[in-house]
Amino acid sequence: LEGAIELATVLLQLTEVEGLKDSRLQEDINVVDTILDTMGYFQEKYPSQLVDLQLSDAFIEHSSVIKVVGNNSLLRTVLINIIDNACKYSAHQPVLVQLDYQPQWTVIEVVDKGIGIPESQLDEVFLPMMRAENVGDIKGFGLGLTLANKVMTIHQGKLEIQSVPNQGTTVSLSLPTSLLNA
Repeated sequence: LEGAIELATVLLQLTEVEGLKDSRLQEDINVVDTILDTMGYFQEKYPSQLVDLQLSDAFIEHSSVIKVVGNNSLLRTVLINIIDNACKYSAHQPVLVQLDYQPQWTVIEVVDKGIGIPESQLDEVFLPMMRAENVGDIKGFGLGLTLANKVMTIHQGKLEIQSVPNQGTTVSLSLPTSLLNA
């Protein structure tokens, strides 16, 4: 029953994202607060899992003037899906969340040292219900990356994945960013 409820929730989120109105994408997002809030969720879900946050010098230098606009709740959903995957597939090794500023982009990278994704399947991971062949009996529906990718597209952002089997995966989330007073 728990699995059916989780599946229904993700399918509802996908439907909600599909029908989203632009007016719901006008919130100022404090990316650091959103990440810290999400990390707090994982401290409860996986108490023994280390999830570490690193802010780049460029992000710290620009943090007071960075402006990211979108939907905070949807961005948190993306982070939950990506960090949850990193935790599930990394065999309890630390997960690193890096926050960087590059001109016109705020970049969130989630890095794990887990099982990775076979190269032949990297292009397919955004397809609904697609799960890599090496996931074994780790639970999931193959919808998290589909949802995350749709949310990033709605935000005019990018979701990119680099992965090496048995070495780990890096998921990069790039959000359009303007600078106040620029």
